[in-house]
Amino acid sequence: MIHQDETMLNITNKMFSDAARRESETPIGTASVKDLDEFLVLLNHIFTTVTPEFTICLNDATSSLDPCGLIGFPINALLDWPMATSSGYVVFSNALINQQLKKVLMYWTKFLTSHESTYALTKNDPNSTPIVIGWLSDPAKIQLVKVVTEATGSNTTPDMT
Repeated sequence: MIHQDETMLNITNKMFSDAARRESETPIGTASVKDLDEFLVLLNHIFTTVTPEFTICLNDATSSLDPCGLIGFPINALLDWPMATSSGYVVFSNALINQQLKKVLMYWTKFLTSHESTYALTKNDPNSTPIVIGWLSDPAKIQLVKVVTEATGSNTTPDMT
């Protein structure tokens, strides 16, 4: 769709190039997505092979293992900075873009509900950096309850067993 509309293609590529110029400002100075074509390749990879994992890292200050890593969906890693540009505002204010993005997210839903993505529910890899633990592990469930409780202001702790 975007490739068929020269104006939308130009503003979308400008969104990525504007974000790339701010690379040094990113939290870890990571490389940016260069253009729409690279974004589509990366998006396809995420939506066909990547299931968000729960990760923990050693907190040097407390010597405890705390949640860490990407907060949010993997697509956030691709779009956080491009969306924060003036061109990104134009792109994501476009109703047609949002309709297409909804279709893409619905497609990812199919992957996330497939057998191929279930590994993240129970996979534990204590030797990886950061440490990966399954979403259904006790530490992950405790953290999920903590986040929900803090977000809702609830004093009740739901039973996650």
